[in-house]
Amino acid sequence: MPLIGPLDPARLADLQRQALRQIAQTGAHDLLLDITGVPTIDPQVAQGLLHLVASARLMGAQVTLAGIRPEAAQILVSLGINPQEIRTVSILQAALVQR
Repeated sequence: MPLIGPLDPARLADLQRQALRQIAQTGAHDLLLDITGVPTIDPQVAQGLLHLVASARLMGAQVTLAGIRPEAAQILVSLGINPQEIRTVSILQAALVQR
């Protein structure tokens, strides 16, 4: 899922619903979130992304985050994310090559 533009709480909730619905409908084993196009990630948005990651994992999908900017990385770490729990890649192409 390429994410482009600002993520507010309503858009984030819609993203969560869509992603989880698609995992359930398709039986997907992987969810790739490309956040390269998201200009800023505040703590609330970061928390929402972490909830999506946890929910997808509970449904059996491995989540990969692509395009994490330095500011977003710092926020995710400040929220206590364990980097071992989420697969990350610097750019989308790297995630596609790993498949």
